[in-house]
Amino acid sequence: MKRILAVLLLAAVLAIPAAVSADPQRYTYTFYGTFDTVMTLIGYADSQEQFDRAAALCESEFRRLDALYTPYLHSEAGTNLWSLNNGAWKEPMKVEPDMMNLLVFCRDLQEKYPGAVNIAMGRVLNLWHEARLAAEDNPAEAKVPDPEVLAEAAEHCDMSDLVLDEEAGTVFYRDPLLRLDLGAVAKGYAAGLVEQKLAELLPAFCLNAGGNIVLHGAPYNSRKAWRTGIQNPDALLYGDNTTLGTVDRTDGCIVTSGDYQRYFTVDGVRYHHIIDPVTLQPARSVRAVTIICENSGLADFLSTTCFILPYEESRNLVLSLDGVEALWVLPDGMVIQTAGFGLTLP
Repeated sequence: MKRILAVLLLAAVLAIPAAVSADPQRYTYTFYGTFDTVMTLIGYADSQEQFDRAAALCESEFRRLDALYTPYLHSEAGTNLWSLNNGAWKEPMKVEPDMMNLLVFCRDLQEKYPGAVNIAMGRVLNLWHEARLAAEDNPAEAKVPDPEVLAEAAEHCDMSDLVLDEEAGTVFYRDPLLRLDLGAVAKGYAAGLVEQKLAELLPAFCLNAGGNIVLHGAPYNSRKAWRTGIQNPDALLYGDNTTLGTVDRTDGCIVTSGDYQRYFTVDGVRYHHIIDPVTLQPARSVRAVTIICENSGLADFLSTTCFILPYEESRNLVLSLDGVEALWVLPDGMVIQTAGFGLTLP
């Protein structure tokens, strides 16, 4: 949905024959078609066969979770988000644990940090999604959603109308016009699930899920750290690949939300995909926010939350949380980071 980070290794790893070195060797696998983005796994393994097993698992799990969390397509595999949006307002629907766990995860976070991310805003977000697709097909006729239609849709975004019966494993929409959208959290949450399974197969890896970075273990190179580039929002808009700087980490998750990836233009104004639940318009407080923490789903949620909130409120939220670091790019281009973020300038 919405994020891009360039993952750069600190040094090239020379391919040393296994007979000479006992260290695992570096391998790379890239695939496309899940969560509408490119996925890249860089991992260390004792053999190509070991890495191939991990790569196959990585791709199959992302495809399964993408089909489960998408609101746009029916899944033959079972009850997915599309199924819920098209039937859970009629009667409670049974869902599998990975769906229930994500919905509970979102519900609990929204209760703890209200006012920004709301997965019950599906009707509002879909209006913006359709406007962007129409603009891509016919830029000359691009237009923003009608404010009155947005306001009407916003009347059906109450999270309390989502009834989760964890014991029975069912989901019910109390409001027949309620629709969910998991785009603010699903990719990061899925990356965290995939990380758990990859950790059983690889001693160290960097998973780049379309800008949601998951780091596990130290790479087997001279620096013993992964280097992640933090994208310059203005550079990406104009086809440049320069970064604001880099961050060196061994473990943890790095997720960015920005205004520069999914957008369309009307009368010279860019309308991106991160919508403020109060104004029902694209949030304008910052240009980008990058979050570093241990939990990929939480990092995804917080990056969107901190993008939507006013900067001071966003910063106060981050400073109140243990183990969370952040970097903001303000509308005037100023870059601000928390003490432990560790950005190194280029």
